[in-house]
Amino acid sequence: SQEVQLAGDFGSGRFDYVVGLYYFKEDSEQFLDTITFFAPTETALLPKTESYAAFGQLTYNVTDDFAVMLGGRQSIDKKELVASLGGVDVVRSDRWERFTPKLGLQYKLNRDVLLYASFSEGFKSGGYNGLASNAAQLALPFQPQITRAYEAGIKSDLLDYTLRMNLSVFRNEIEGRQQVINTGDGGFINENYDVRIQGLEAELSWNVFRNLTLWLQGALNDGKYTDLKTSLIGVLGDEIPSLPDYQYTIGFDYSTIAGSGTLSFGSDFMVRDQFYVDAGNTPIAWVPKQELLGAYIGYEIDRWTFKLRGKNLTQTESWQTGFGFSVVQPRIIIDPRTWMFTASYKF
Repeated sequence: SQEVQLAGDFGSGRFDYVVGLYYFKEDSEQFLDTITFFAPTETALLPKTESYAAFGQLTYNVTDDFAVMLGGRQSIDKKELVASLGGVDVVRSDRWERFTPKLGLQYKLNRDVLLYASFSEGFKSGGYNGLASNAAQLALPFQPQITRAYEAGIKSDLLDYTLRMNLSVFRNEIEGRQQVINTGDGGFINENYDVRIQGLEAELSWNVFRNLTLWLQGALNDGKYTDLKTSLIGVLGDEIPSLPDYQYTIGFDYSTIAGSGTLSFGSDFMVRDQFYVDAGNTPIAWVPKQELLGAYIGYEIDRWTFKLRGKNLTQTESWQTGFGFSVVQPRIIIDPRTWMFTASYKF
């Protein structure tokens, strides 16, 4: 991959710009020998990808406090697949391209508060189902995903820069969301659905005094399917996978001089609402509400930094995903209580 950029300004600093070109190429080979209920299957996958893009953004500083941003990106993706699954050959060549615009506004209410709003469009090209269970599924590519994202918010540093408060509201209208589904016969393929996701995100950080910081990060989410592009699974009315209604993490960081170095320690507590990890909302793919506690302690002296970190200190037993077909119904558990010690040296 390679990217080149040219950035600068003109008009006595009234206009800022960046333009660039991007190139990516990938060749790969993968060979799989699979045995499902004593039935062997051989799969050979030789995909190729070549991607080009040209992009640019212009910022017009209307005043010292108000700016307008306009940008765009032209993307072209070429993909090829030579494959064999169960003795059946598959050869495909596809090309996807899209122009994606961006528009942004930002206004400095004062030196401590920034208001902003933006609209942008994202593009993710289609591809091939390497985990398909038969050649027909492998030969049918999934389609591109286009996301239209709306966001508005506030970024602020208040109380003499001791309180940081960032809030944003967002709405993503996703056309052709690429979503992995379980075919029920040992395979997994991507299907395309139209989805609307919206919510609120918050980030708060308070320096209670010089050595102690309290912080909070959280999000509220709401999502639903708006249309079906393909129909292997009827998902209208189901919950969006991997989208809990809420999640937040609270924590603190503290540091103090200790001897010839600096002692630091802190903790974080994460709460995440229940959600499903599959499109069909099957019981095996349900993940319950989770509460996880972590902490660390560190010591920095001269060029050395030592840190001991613990995760899931309360030994919560839960799982992060699950799926099933036939009589096979596995769940993958989250890590139990774990410890990690690191030592680093700055040259």
